[in-house]
Amino acid sequence: LALRPGCVVIEAGTGSGSLSTAFARAVAPHGHLHTFEFNERRYEAAKREFKENHISSVVTCRHRDVVHRGFPTIEGGVDAVFLDLPTPWDALESAAKNLRSNGNFCSFSPCIEQVQRTCLKLEEMKFKNIRTFEILMRVYDLGHSVFRDPPVHSHLLVGSYRDRASSAQQKKRQRKSENGGKKKKLKTEPDVKTEDTLTAVPNRNAPGHTGFLTFATKC
Repeated sequence: LALRPGCVVIEAGTGSGSLSTAFARAVAPHGHLHTFEFNERRYEAAKREFKENHISSVVTCRHRDVVHRGFPTIEGGVDAVFLDLPTPWDALESAAKNLRSNGNFCSFSPCIEQVQRTCLKLEEMKFKNIRTFEILMRVYDLGHSVFRDPPVHSHLLVGSYRDRASSAQQKKRQRKSENGGKKKKLKTEPDVKTEDTLTAVPNRNAPGHTGFLTFATKC
């Protein structure tokens, strides 16, 4: 969203207020966040949270169902809009009226069907640079693995190393010929080297649900 001090932002819904707090701190001290929550209990809890965090001066929290009632007009417009709603496409037209030209839009949705409908609405409204990123938490399991260094064969060597290996083989055949072709007892290969290494492997059964962030820019 390219937020910086002085930006004005619209957010819906507020929820616990954790993201709202991050937005407020990003635009402080001269910017402002207008956040909307349709659930009255969450609205009251968020207002208390903003007051306790001493950010009420840069946050205006409203109890409002923006999907059905739309956003109020924000004087001077806003630089960015963030929506965390079940049907963000229903609030897009109202939000876009407040969004300045070249302003940034972002929507969070847990399901790809929501993303599809949001993107279709963004295209219909002539937004540009529409793109979606999947958010998926991946847990990695740490452990120790033992790796073995395989014996090096002459056909795998290059350059001078291969030449030396070839020369050694010729000398070996020559000694065998001088001994009348008698077989000599073969030497056993030296012990293979091993190395204990710390490894990280993705957990294939990690619980959790994916999510999607959709970004766009108003023309």
